[in-house]
Formats: sequence, structure tokens, C-alpha cells
Amino acid sequence: MANDVLPPAQPWLGNAEYRQLWEAIPEAVMVVDHDLTIRYVNAAVQALVGFDASELTGQKLARVLPPEVEAAFGGILSKYLRTGQRSLDWR
Repeated sequence: MANDVLPPAQPWLGNAEYRQLWEAIPEAVMVVDHDLTIRYVNAAVQALVGFDASELTGQKLARVLPPEVEAAFGGILSKYLRTGQRSLDWR
């Protein structure tokens, strides 16, 4: 079931247009994979957490989140990957 909800190989991650969009917006954008490894951060994230992209990319999300928040988010993501159902209200 988990493979049904994952995008195929995240081709958008290397897409220049997406990166231009993510860099142009003032909001923080962070892309993490299924095991909470950071794959991309924009300039707003870098300013927010005080690390350069090179220091974050490839690191675990725990690098920038308090342990209790990271654990809760990991559980929410695991549930989503198992069920395909969202349990976090983003509004």
C-alpha cells in the first residue's frame, strides 16, 4: 500500500521550474522522504533554522525539530504511508 501513495521517484525534486518556484516564495519549503530524510530546503528554511542547505540535505528531520515534534510528525507520516489517509489538518 505504501508504494501506492508515494510519488514515482520524485522527478519534481530535480525540476528547475519547481526549484525556481520554491525559491521565489517567502514561505519555508522543506521536502522530506518517507524515512524523514531532508531532500530539499529553500532559502526561507535556511533563514528560519540557521543552517545552509548543504548542512541539512541528507540529514534527518530531527536535525531541525525538537524530539517530541519529530516523533509526532514521524508517526503521522507513517500512518499516511500505510493508509493513504491524511490525519493532519494543514489549515
